[in-house]
Amino acid sequence: MFSTVWPELARTFNNYRPDWSSAGSDSAFEQGADATSSYWKLIFMFRRCGLGGELLETKLVDLDNEQSKMIQAAVSVIGAKHKIAVMQGEARTARRERASDSAEAPLARDGTNAVLRSFQVLRSSPHPFDVCFKFKDDDTEVWESSSFLAAKSKYFKTLFDSELAEKVLKTVGDDQLCQQARHLVEVTEYSSSVYQAVFTWLRTGLVKFAPLGDTQKGTEPDSQVIGEIECDVTALSVYRLGHHLQLLELVELTLAWVDDNLSPDNVIFELSRDWTGLPTEMKEKILAFAVANWDDVRRSKHTTSVLKTIIGQGHPSVALIELLLLALKVEYQEVGLKW
Repeated sequence: MFSTVWPELARTFNNYRPDWSSAGSDSAFEQGADATSSYWKLIFMFRRCGLGGELLETKLVDLDNEQSKMIQAAVSVIGAKHKIAVMQGEARTARRERASDSAEAPLARDGTNAVLRSFQVLRSSPHPFDVCFKFKDDDTEVWESSSFLAAKSKYFKTLFDSELAEKVLKTVGDDQLCQQARHLVEVTEYSSSVYQAVFTWLRTGLVKFAPLGDTQKGTEPDSQVIGEIECDVTALSVYRLGHHLQLLELVELTLAWVDDNLSPDNVIFELSRDWTGLPTEMKEKILAFAVANWDDVRRSKHTTSVLKTIIGQGHPSVALIELLLLALKVEYQEVGLKW
């Protein structure tokens, strides 16, 4: 299965020179990775390839002592973060055992869909709200109450109450699209669907996530559409907006959902996302799962599919590079070698 993938992947990494200036990772890892960036053969230099058990003919790379120490330190720093992987796995198993698989589950899902849809329809028109969120990407409007948002989010309270509001919010005058709004908020960095999901969670405590990974297309998972309204959003998008709006409970809920839904088939796809500049908790959780379940991950057919996409792009994500370093450490330990 890996006979054609891994030699090509090795060549891709050998020729790749990443820019670590905006990696958003720990400084120790950035230093070690920077030292490694000119020596990608290091990832593939052991006799038995760390993924898929393939044998690769690769040229050994000579590193000076300082470079070797930096790389070892980088792997140690990353590895130390993931010692909790076993406990996380046990907690996830316990939660799954408590989860209900009864016949009532489909009915519960249908009820959730109806609630989500009704709130999204409600926020598509002004009454009874006073804030209009305008999304430039699709020219969509989402309405909400400024007093409600301020009560639920410190971010919105600061935004509506402080002088900062004058710079971020636009007081609406004769705008025909938002005649009844006190404020017009123009949003450029997030989609209307993820704002809808977060606002609905604030109102109801309900949120629906799109399935992790995409085992067929290698792209963003397709959202489930109900009545032409998206009810599912990616966990990463909710996690990112939750941090931005200072909704710590939503962030924790999203992390727990990801922990419950990771599998050897979807973890590589999640790591291949662009994590640059994002908070690190989710990435570290996904890395921890990949390391703790490495044997199953490297044997998954979906790992091959994602790596073929990476070969075509030539630009692996920082998280995926971290995983390769961790995998290298695991492989060395298995064969009794030391870093």
